[in-house]
Amino acid sequence: MKRLCGVRPDTFSKMVEVVRSLHRTKQKTGRPGKFSLEDQLLMTLEYWREYRTGACQLC
Repeated sequence: MKRLCGVRPDTFSKMVEVVRSLHRTKQKTGRPGKFSLEDQLLMTLEYWREYRTGACQLC
């Protein structure tokens, strides 16, 4: 897990709890998402881990 997205499993579970509590207070509009909150968080963390800025590409 740490190699995949940069966080430990216990940290990831705590992050999921925070996202769930924020998601409950959000007003739901539109159609429901296809991915679970855990999958959305995991994809976001993977993206942030692999995101390269233009400055790094010149190095």
